[in-house]
Amino acid sequence: MKKLLTLIAAAIFVISPLICSASYVIHHKDGREFVTDRYWEEGDQKKAP
Repeated sequence: MKKLLTLIAAAIFVISPLICSASYVIHHKDGREFVTDRYWEEGDQKKAP
């Protein structure tokens, strides 16, 4: 039983960063949306990797 709980806890620690990663939605003026995990601003422009 203890090994099973350890395995479940390890799986949660491995999977949780994938679920909890931050994401941003950039809305364009023409109605399109762009989803990214990071972005930066250069002047009036928003840039993403």
